[in-house]
Amino acid sequence: MNLLMYMSPIATVILLVVSAIAEPTGIWDTIQLMRESTFFCWILVLNCVLAYCLNLLNFLVTRYTSALTLQVLGNGKGVVAAGVSIMIFQNPVTFMGMAGYVITIAGVVCYSATKKKTKGGGSHGVRSRSNTLNTQQQDQGSTSPLIHHSPGRKVSVGRDQKV
Repeated sequence: MNLLMYMSPIATVILLVVSAIAEPTGIWDTIQLMRESTFFCWILVLNCVLAYCLNLLNFLVTRYTSALTLQVLGNGKGVVAAGVSIMIFQNPVTFMGMAGYVITIAGVVCYSATKKKTKGGGSHGVRSRSNTLNTQQQDQGSTSPLIHHSPGRKVSVGRDQKV
């Protein structure tokens, strides 16, 4: 969460500078709209809160799963967004586009099935992260600099991840 805390103010400053250059009257137009309509103020605040929550959710998903899982979720989200767009706006879909959606869904399903196998303890050709670490430790006879042992605790990898 520290990264989010440090990243947010810098991102705000950078976006303000870029928006001032790209849309010189944008900030003043926004201020004028805020003075004219309290509804616009609430919509703007809601937009900011939702954007923050999205960033927080992305950091939490990455922290508790992996960057790969976040990427797979993003691909699945793209397929869902395209499907909703097709249903609501009746957008035409080519054969190649439909094939891409099917391949993406198949990839998400395969990734999910592989994740379940590794979490469930089944070793059907797939090695879990903890099994790989234990095997490496036994082979080397010592631990890697990233693996820290604490008496009576689980092995921790890196900073915050538990195995």
